[in-house]
Amino acid sequence: MCLAYLNLRRCFICLDAVGFFALGSSISLAATWTVGSAAELSSALAAAKSGDVVVLKDGVYTGNFKVGNNGTTIRAQNRHAAILRGTGAREKANFGLSVSASQVTIEDLRFENHYGAVWDNSGSAREVTVRNNLIVNFNYDGVRMRGDNWQVYNNVIGLSQQWKSGGHGISILTGNHNKVYDNILYAISGDGIQAYGPETGGCITIRPPATDNLFQGNMCVVSGDKRLLQNSSCQAIQ
Repeated sequence: MCLAYLNLRRCFICLDAVGFFALGSSISLAATWTVGSAAELSSALAAAKSGDVVVLKDGVYTGNFKVGNNGTTIRAQNRHAAILRGTGAREKANFGLSVSASQVTIEDLRFENHYGAVWDNSGSAREVTVRNNLIVNFNYDGVRMRGDNWQVYNNVIGLSQQWKSGGHGISILTGNHNKVYDNILYAISGDGIQAYGPETGGCITIRPPATDNLFQGNMCVVSGDKRLLQNSSCQAIQ
């Protein structure tokens, strides 16, 4: 009886150990990728899994980068000291971050010399957060979204004198249920914020098909209108 009990107990211990190791092997821990060059950034964005954080050291990252993995966070190690720099070309391939994944966070970066800085041209990017970035000198859109449930806030977006041919600060082409708030936009030649509207030179232009989007607390100065316009609350629901 004693021997049988001991053998049975060993069996339970063995099963518990196997179960523990099996459970441990199924756990996926988020990783932090710290990068210091354009090549390292491209590699990290391609390899990152959901929950991973890509941290950019201070410096200049020249090129066009793609975010295609869900749940990735991309941030600067020190706010605005990591610079994503484009070529200045007026072509759609000259983007800063082209986002085709969902639940992505982009924060604390500086973007300059792009056709579009944060660019969603597919409509597949949803629940994306863009916050605390400095976006300057772009040819078309600072932030462009087609997907739903984006949050774009606390960004500074603008153009210097030689970039006055640029377009809109923030554009919502077809997306719904997006929130755009507490951004500062300056010297924009088109619309400060556009929800699929004509280029009227106003702070906010809204027209379908973008629906049920919230714009609040944004401040902007656009070319042709040097007044400081404050958007206290503007909700478009069609």
